[in-house]
Amino acid sequence: MGLMDWQAAARALVPAELVYAAFNARRTTDGDEAAVQCAPADAVPWVCDPARPHSSYYHRAVAREIAALEDLELSPEAEQAAAWELWPDSVGASTSAFLQGLGYRPAYALCYLAVQPAALAPQPATAQVELLRPDQADLFLDLLQQHEGLQLSAEKRARKRHFYATDEFQVFLSRDNAGQPCAWATLHVAGGAGFLGNSFTLSAHRRQGHHRALLQARLQRARELGLAWAFTDVAHGSPSHLGCEQAGLRTLTVNTIWHS
Repeated sequence: MGLMDWQAAARALVPAELVYAAFNARRTTDGDEAAVQCAPADAVPWVCDPARPHSSYYHRAVAREIAALEDLELSPEAEQAAAWELWPDSVGASTSAFLQGLGYRPAYALCYLAVQPAALAPQPATAQVELLRPDQADLFLDLLQQHEGLQLSAEKRARKRHFYATDEFQVFLSRDNAGQPCAWATLHVAGGAGFLGNSFTLSAHRRQGHHRALLQARLQRARELGLAWAFTDVAHGSPSHLGCEQAGLRTLTVNTIWHS
């Protein structure tokens, strides 16, 4: 695999991740889906779900390549953000002091990884992994309700079903030897980039290769679709981080989340 263009990856990550966050907001919010907004091209990009004003994920502003945050004119959404995500190049004394003065404090770190799918070697399909069709969306929703605690009334399921198992939000399922679903994961596709997320394996089936198979299947799917980039986020130094590196993704940045 050739060398990755780190600057190009960083430029592509911010819009890809914020568009994905806005999508997640719309598919999960109890509020008005149309009210969810994001502005990935702003000088200070942001995402906002008015129904969740205190969420560090759904109401967040991002600072990258910003030397002095206090010198910028911020949008109302950024000014009122529940959290700021700071790239390492924006963690300076003046920005830190500015955010602390507004009541924000460092809360946790998030590691992003990236890969150009075209640089990955082709991998054979794994029989245990399948890409769900739109008419199988209820299967995935059943699994989320049964095993991940998703609260979904019949009315909300009817409203939200169209978000799942689509060209934009692709769902991958891994089955055990008896043919029963035991692990799943997703790939969000937008703007020529893919974001890998929502990977979950039932406890009785962990350490059996399902996570690795799902990761490989999504990366190959990104390659087949001709996506310029594939991204994901993990806890830095976690087993998931190691698994992503082994699959060909490379650590791009470790960002700090400041919460009010």
